[in-house]
Amino acid sequence: MELYYLNNRSEELNFSNVTEDDSMKLLFGIGTDNFITLLIFGLIFTLGVLGNSLVITVLARSKPGKPRSTTNIFILNLSIADLSYLLFCIPFQSTVYMLPTWVLGAVICKFIHYFFTVSMLVSIFTLSAMSVDRYIAIVHSRKSSVIRVARHALIGVIVIWIVSLAMAAPVAYHQNIVLRSDNNTYCWEVWPEQKSKKIYVVCTFVFGYVLPLILISFCYAKLTRTSVYEEERGSHGNQQLLGIITDVDRFSPVYLGEKRQHHKLLRNRFGYTPPRPLAKPQTL
Repeated sequence: MELYYLNNRSEELNFSNVTEDDSMKLLFGIGTDNFITLLIFGLIFTLGVLGNSLVITVLARSKPGKPRSTTNIFILNLSIADLSYLLFCIPFQSTVYMLPTWVLGAVICKFIHYFFTVSMLVSIFTLSAMSVDRYIAIVHSRKSSVIRVARHALIGVIVIWIVSLAMAAPVAYHQNIVLRSDNNTYCWEVWPEQKSKKIYVVCTFVFGYVLPLILISFCYAKLTRTSVYEEERGSHGNQQLLGIITDVDRFSPVYLGEKRQHHKLLRNRFGYTPPRPLAKPQTL
């Protein structure tokens, strides 16, 4: 196990003026802001688990002899990704708001940030696949019966997961435990060069958000121009377009703000700033 440590004593936490009551509050009290955040986490967790579990239960059941539709397969995959994130990431991430130091170890530190990125990419790529699927069904309706089959949708889902797992791999590699001179540990990204981190962030943003959004916008723009689509769906088509783009757009603040919000939390609660530059790791 590798622990990164800081040599810059000017960045050390200062607890010299903290009273015993303040120490107890730091350890066991989480403050109003963090309490509200935890309540929101709990609400999202509860509603998310119940909602996605219901969707998975309904879609997983198929009548004998009736093939699964491609749309249902993609929706099922979307729910599985969301439910997995809720179960495997949210409970561990909530500890950041309750404890003054990271206590869950390096494996969980790497896993939750890795799987957060994986689930985000899976969700966005699945929404993109759904837009392409709908595009084929309406614009190329004559060929849709051959292309839009369950087998192709399942292959698409497998490809989505493989690509997402591969794209998120650098997150798992560079997420490490940072050990400070006060013996407090933090789960933080450790990149040998900031340039490498910026390149990865830009590439992930482009391939994991910008291009999928362009693809979705293109597909539904073509749909709205199709006379058959307009006659059969009417205004519902525009509502569907707005709904899909809104679903994708909601990932933008999550993706861009997750690291920044975590950084802000550490700085405000613990006076902690990410190590820059980093010393060489110690092997335990």
